[in-house]
Amino acid sequence: MTELTIGDYVNNYLVKAVDHIIKHSGSKQVSLLGYCWGGDLALMFSALHPEKVKNIVTFATRGDFSIDNNLLSVWARNINADAIVDAFGITPSAFINSSFLLRSPIDVLHKYPHFFFEGDKPKDIDSMVQFLATETWLYDSPPITGEIFRHFVNDCYKKNLFIKNEMIIGKNDKIDLSKIRQPFLNVIAKKDDLVDPKSNKAINNAIGSTDKSFIEFDSGHVGACISSRAHLQLWPKVGDWLKNR
Repeated sequence: MTELTIGDYVNNYLVKAVDHIIKHSGSKQVSLLGYCWGGDLALMFSALHPEKVKNIVTFATRGDFSIDNNLLSVWARNINADAIVDAFGITPSAFINSSFLLRSPIDVLHKYPHFFFEGDKPKDIDSMVQFLATETWLYDSPPITGEIFRHFVNDCYKKNLFIKNEMIIGKNDKIDLSKIRQPFLNVIAKKDDLVDPKSNKAINNAIGSTDKSFIEFDSGHVGACISSRAHLQLWPKVGDWLKNR
């Protein structure tokens, strides 16, 4: 597992998964939705295997990695990914969670007292269950395969090759976003402190689709994904966009 690369995932695992869905559903193509790095992988897959993809939706996904100047991105651009991968083989989940905590350590220390002790009345059981479920999901980070971490950090964060159409995966597969022609929807979290909205929007300029648009939602990286407001206001719009195509 430590040897697996982005090319292995895009050209092997994702191809097999998509082929299975196509066979099972009887469809000729699939619509892909990718969250964060998953959006980058969805775009890579679409650029290399366009015959399998009908629509693409990216959500909170970096395009121009050089635009991001939040603490996590600056840290990623300056970290020695080679040393980490060479030492561990994988990128440990505790290391990943710690890097997310770095972006706002004071907020992390404050949120638990804020949730449980502020206000005149104790929280109801449903609110506590939802809060704890979200926390469990946030910190249930699987380790990242070492070579994938190395590739993302060195080629995307440091060299910004993805948006320049110069990124190479697999044996010699160049990711050229301008070759993507499928209908494209870019979902942007306006208060995202992990991915700068401008980095998100850069994808729309880079891909070759004529049918491309974006939705801006007034929330953060996580809230736009799982909040009750997102379920009421955002995801129905995404569903309508897919339904119309």
